[in-house]
Amino acid sequence: VMDISDYVYVLDFGMKIASGKPDVVARDPAVITAYVGAEGLI
Repeated sequence: VMDISDYVYVLDFGMKIASGKPDVVARDPAVITAYVGAEGLI
């Protein structure tokens, strides 16, 4: 999706946590935490 989209929205449990250009959204700390989980961050 990130490769073919100009703009994306990221939802976490139905709540929008980020939106914007895919490369920017992919670096958003809230998005990373939602996908990896806080426990996965060292």
